[in-house]
Amino acid sequence: MQCKQIKKNGQQCKNYGAYGCKTCRYHGARKITYGTNSPNYKHGGRTKEAMESRERLRALNDIGILCGFIHRKMRGRKPIKPLLYDLERFKQLFKE
Repeated sequence: MQCKQIKKNGQQCKNYGAYGCKTCRYHGARKITYGTNSPNYKHGGRTKEAMESRERLRALNDIGILCGFIHRKMRGRKPIKPLLYDLERFKQLFKE
């Protein structure tokens, strides 16, 4: 299979595509890895699941502050838009 990349002169690259990829090794044929096998994976603190759990915790904390159960606020940067006012997103977080 030929590389699908178009060169600067407008012609298609004539190298063979790497195994399982559309482009050759010169035009960025890499297998993209996800999860813990990824080369950029460090500690898992910024994964999708971790971010969602933090968002749920912050929403529960906001509810506790509004009801008067909790008297102190969470540390860190304040969210741009509080989650309680965004009902669709709130429903999506707690639909399970």
